[in-house]
Amino acid sequence: MKQKIFVIISIIVINIILFLIIDICFAYYDHYKTVEFLRNYYIERGAKAEDKDFWETPFFYTLKYFPFEEYYKKEVKDPNRTFGEKSFSKRPIIVFGCSFAEGMFLRYDEKFEYYLSQQTKRMVFNYAFRGMGLAPMLYATETEDLYNNINSYTKLQPEYAINVLVPHQEIRIYSNKYLITQFDNWHLSYNIRNGKLVHGNNIITFFTKFAIFKELFHRYIKRPQFNHHYA
Repeated sequence: MKQKIFVIISIIVINIILFLIIDICFAYYDHYKTVEFLRNYYIERGAKAEDKDFWETPFFYTLKYFPFEEYYKKEVKDPNRTFGEKSFSKRPIIVFGCSFAEGMFLRYDEKFEYYLSQQTKRMVFNYAFRGMGLAPMLYATETEDLYNNINSYTKLQPEYAINVLVPHQEIRIYSNKYLITQFDNWHLSYNIRNGKLVHGNNIITFFTKFAIFKELFHRYIKRPQFNHHYA
């Protein structure tokens, strides 16, 4: 009996090790193809050679996903996300969105928030996050970090909030409910419980820690179909 149990446990352990080896190999291949795709994608759209840190990220394998809160708390304190003068008398504006609103590959004085501040004579706070849908906006307005950061610049309370919505966010709203987000395994998910949106995870999130399952969900999970045309 003990020998049978030992054999069964050995088989299970060996299969887990084999699966992890396959998953690591697949993760490395997926990383290589992703870097290649992003390099071509961004260069075709005007990215400069010095921007390569956005796509030439080092490969790492982990089964841990990182709560969005860690990334968010660091980013909101970045002074490059704040535009305008403290002396402005009009109440500030908050901008939410994805990479379009965040201003990837743009200099400080090329970003939408910079021009918005110059035109309105208001301070503008950039709380857009690349690769994300609407969840960061909901999270930001529920936490004190956003308001504490604004209060460190001005005592005026925000008057307007703008969300720069691009068509692809509609897909992200659906898929990011289940999937770990594209960048460095940051994860932010909301689920409906008792008729309310609640910040939390679900069982599918556990499986998408593995590169193979993550790819399967990205490719084959049932998503809503949109007839949008991209420029």
